[in-house]
This record gives sequence, C-alpha cells and structure tokens, in this order.
Amino acid sequence: MKQSQKPLPSHLEDFLDWLVRKRNLTLKTQANYARFLEKFFSWLGSNYLFSLRPHELTSDHLEKYRFFLVSDKHLKSSTQNIYLIALRSLLTYFVENNIFAPSPEKVHLLGSVLTKKPRFLSFQELRCLLEQPDVSMIRGLRDRVIMELLLATGLRISELVRLNRDFLSSDKISEDCHYWIGRYMAVRLDKNEALFVSWRNEKKQLSPKRLSVRTIQHFFKKYATEAGVPFAITPHILRHTQAQNLFTRSVDLKPLYRACGHSQMFSGEYVAPVGNIRSALRKNEFVWHDVEKRIQDEICWLREVISTFLREEKHAPDGCSHCFLRSIAILIVQGIISATEIRFDHTQVSFWKNPHTNSYPQEIYHGKDWHHRTMSQIEGHFIVQGYKVVRQPILQQGRADLGVSDFGGMDLFIEVGTVSLYKLIINFLSMDNFVYLIAPHEGVLVEFIKKKKK
Repeated sequence: MKQSQKPLPSHLEDFLDWLVRKRNLTLKTQANYARFLEKFFSWLGSNYLFSLRPHELTSDHLEKYRFFLVSDKHLKSSTQNIYLIALRSLLTYFVENNIFAPSPEKVHLLGSVLTKKPRFLSFQELRCLLEQPDVSMIRGLRDRVIMELLLATGLRISELVRLNRDFLSSDKISEDCHYWIGRYMAVRLDKNEALFVSWRNEKKQLSPKRLSVRTIQHFFKKYATEAGVPFAITPHILRHTQAQNLFTRSVDLKPLYRACGHSQMFSGEYVAPVGNIRSALRKNEFVWHDVEKRIQDEICWLREVISTFLREEKHAPDGCSHCFLRSIAILIVQGIISATEIRFDHTQVSFWKNPHTNSYPQEIYHGKDWHHRTMSQIEGHFIVQGYKVVRQPILQQGRADLGVSDFGGMDLFIEVGTVSLYKLIINFLSMDNFVYLIAPHEGVLVEFIKKKKK
C-alpha cells in the first residue's frame, strides 16, 4: 500500500474515471456519484479537513460524517445511505488502486432502512397498458413501439432515446418488436436519424427532433391513468415486469426457441457460474436486467466448457444452439439444476491416467479411438469402486455413453466428448434425481445435478 500525498477531493476526477472504466457505469451515474461525494467534501471543508489525505482518514471521521447525515432532518434514511454508499465506493477505489485508506467496511450503513421492492404489472395490467396508445395515429404507434421495445429488451429510457435508425438492422429483438417498428417506420416521412422523434406539427411531421426522456415519462403516466393501474407507472417497471414473467413461466418445449427467444440484448463479461437465486427472485430482490446478466454469464460459461455437434440432430424442433444453451442457462439460474466445472491436475486421482503407461496424456485427441479409450478409463474407474456400470443407457431422449445406478441415491449418466444440446435440454427438463457428467476432453468434467422434487 502506498500513501497518497493528494488531499481527498483531488482524487475525485480519477475516481469518476475509474467508475466508467472499471465498473462500466454510465456517465449519468458518474455524475450522481460526484454530486453525492460533494456533500462529504463540503463536510470536510466545514470541519477544516479539506486537505485531509486518504491515509489520514480515520474511523472517527467516518462516524462523525455518518452522524452529520443522520442529524440532517431534510434527508430520508434511504438518501443518507446513498451518500454513505458513495463514500464506501471511494474507499473501494483506494483499495483497488493500492492507496492506503480505511477499509470500505468501516462505512456503516443505516441498518433500519427497508429495501423498497420493485413493482410488477400483472398480465392483465400489462395488456391494458399496451392497448392504450391509439395506433391509428403516428404518435400512438410510436408510443406502442417504445413500450414493446422496453419490455422486450430491458433498455433504460436514457439508452432508448439515443437509438438511431441503424438499430433496425439488429437481429437481437423479437418478432413483435420488428412488426411494430416496421409499422412505425412505414409512416415516418422525415429524415431525422433518431429512431424516436416528436414533431411540432404531427400531421405534417414538421420539425422532427429526438424524443426526450421527460416526454416518455409523461406519456407513461398518462397511459397508466387511462389503463386504471392502481399505482404510479414508470418505464423502468417494464424491466421489472419482464423479470417476473421470465421466471414465472415454464420453459416451453414446442418449440424450445420460442421460450428462450432472441429478444434480450445483454451480453456481459463472464465472471463465474451463478448459483441458486430462486429464493431471491421470490422475494423480488432481482430486476430483469440483473437476471438477464446472470443468464448470459451462464451461456458464456456453457459455450466454453461443452463441446457440441456442429449441427443438432435433424429431428430437433427448429433447433438452434443458442436457444438450447439459453434454456439450460435458465434452468441453472432458476436453481432447478446445479452446474459445476471440475478440473484435474496431475496430483489428483483422475479418469485420465493411462493404465498402460501410468502417465497422463499430454494432448487432446477427439475421435473414435479417443472416445472408446476414454470411455474404458471412466468405466474402469467406477467398476474399481464397486459400482455397476452400463454402456449406452436409454434416456428420455437418446442414450448416454455410460450409466451408473444408485450413485449416492441418484442415477449417474456420463457423456464423453461431443454432446447434443438438444438431447441435454430434453433430458434436463423431463428427468429428475440424476447426475449428468460430461467429459469434453482430458482433465475436465462438467457436472449437472437435478435433485428429486420434494
């Protein structure tokens, strides 16, 4: 850790740049952090601490600032926490940049603040809201497109108003969105590059200008009143509604791709497989864009660890690998299936040890000989442990390479090398109480577990 000689306020610019580069926050969020920290810097100045450096900041200073916020009768408890969270983020920046400063955990948030749960629209409320715009008029058609796009993609309205006409070439929006956008653009006569515009003269479409966030917020309030929704509606509520819809409906098998769809637009950087968040979803603790990020993380992980056929079986219904991967990812995020990647090194007991040479293979071979040799090694591993191993056990869809009965009270199925995603998702949905091991190549196992429903 190094001691910075710059006073705390002088770190603000670097901190805000770090928020954008490392945390991928928007410029608007960056501006909010700057505003929240200005209160802390103002408090430092009023206490003759403006020249205080990060390593000179103490827990006593943090507690006094917290008391200062609590004493402000004009600040709600939730707002006080926002100021404290901004300060905690500044300390996190110091830690990650090897600058000596108090630990972020030293900033104690107000524990009595209740978290506000996001609201959702029911199916009937959503349908009624979508029917409010008069689609016989270009303004109503535009508003309907905005609703459909927000619902399908989870865009923030600040992102939506920046969309241009070239967005129409995107293949990541649903058929419904393409339909409504097509109708809207068919009656657009202006040449403005913005996808959504307002006009001084709507009938003649004169003086088009890019639609503002405030205009969208205003018409949402108007349509919510007309639809009789019993609470205030904002565009953000459509994101929450999509999260609820995604996890309250089951995956449809006829056909699979309609259930997983291609309407979502998020593809976050993969960090690690996500565990069971079903209980959190029941408590409404996650909104749709957070859930979608987790689904995309799982898809990225599955693409990395599973070797699949270049083409799915010809009997797969309208099969595409992305849709099958998405269906498996949804099962993982819902907690219906747990998934783990297991990697072996040469010090561990492994399937991959060559029984003839007492050594480990140095290269990966995929082919008929490699497949049979690997199957024999795995089969011998379980036979030595006293398990009964069956070759080519019949599943609900297709066959596995190996089967082990009564493996810890569950059935164990093993696939070696390349697998069919279509076969995986069908079996994952229709079978219970199993362990499914995939051995894509030497040194790696991918384990899926689905326990019996209680």
